[in-house]
Amino acid sequence: MEDDQQGLLFLGIGNDASAIDNEFISRGMKLSFIRLLRRENGNSFLRSVESLNIAHQVLGKVIVEIPLYDDPVFYDPSTGASVRSMIEGIVAGISAREYFEIVGDFICEGIFTLDKVNKMLEKNDSSVRYYIENEKLKISLSYKEDSSDEIDRVANVGTLFNRIESAMERADYAEVLHASASIFETIMRDVMNIPGNKMTFDSMMKNGFEEKSGLPKWVTDQMNKIYIDRGRKPIAAHGAVEEPGLTRRDAIEIVEFTRMVVKMQRDIQSDVSINARHD
Repeated sequence: MEDDQQGLLFLGIGNDASAIDNEFISRGMKLSFIRLLRRENGNSFLRSVESLNIAHQVLGKVIVEIPLYDDPVFYDPSTGASVRSMIEGIVAGISAREYFEIVGDFICEGIFTLDKVNKMLEKNDSSVRYYIENEKLKISLSYKEDSSDEIDRVANVGTLFNRIESAMERADYAEVLHASASIFETIMRDVMNIPGNKMTFDSMMKNGFEEKSGLPKWVTDQMNKIYIDRGRKPIAAHGAVEEPGLTRRDAIEIVEFTRMVVKMQRDIQSDVSINARHD
């Protein structure tokens, strides 16, 4: 498989960039990346430097230049460890788009294999997959959500995702918007421990949801935007004679962002539970 990858052209994220931005890169995905890189590079100093420079190219950082020796004995082991640490430090702080750009370049350069990468992504429940078409490495992005434990952890979230999948199949993108906003409301009531309809979406936002959930402000801002759009877009929440004006790409971005919120909230709550047990 590695031989088949040599000479592949990777054109980057392309048209899927905005949807890729909504992919949540969990600690598990970053750790899987690092462990795969350690396994594939082994103790090779040159491979580690190559990997670092590929990452630096994606991030616009300075390329690391090293002298070339025929005998690896001339390379200082501490320098190799330093290079590996630099790579792992980069992975800890990269965005979703940078993560998938670097992984794609690693596949094309034979550092990672396509099969191992896709297995890593599947294991971490990512909707991203890489594939080869006409000697080019490309990325596919699925909107579908598995009915896994992480989705069903909060009552009714799994049911709402089923509605989203059904709506996507019918091209009913206003219903996708409606179900997404309903998922946010459901998660918020779970986090705030508010059953029924005792507090509105706006009230929960104003009364400490962001702080209590641990979600970053840009995430809660986007949740709020989707909720507002549900009220404004024709037939998403209210009857109308106009078309909702939502495209399939709009719907995919909404679904991917919703998936990210559910996964991010799950991971944050898991961290809180672990820390509470250790205190």
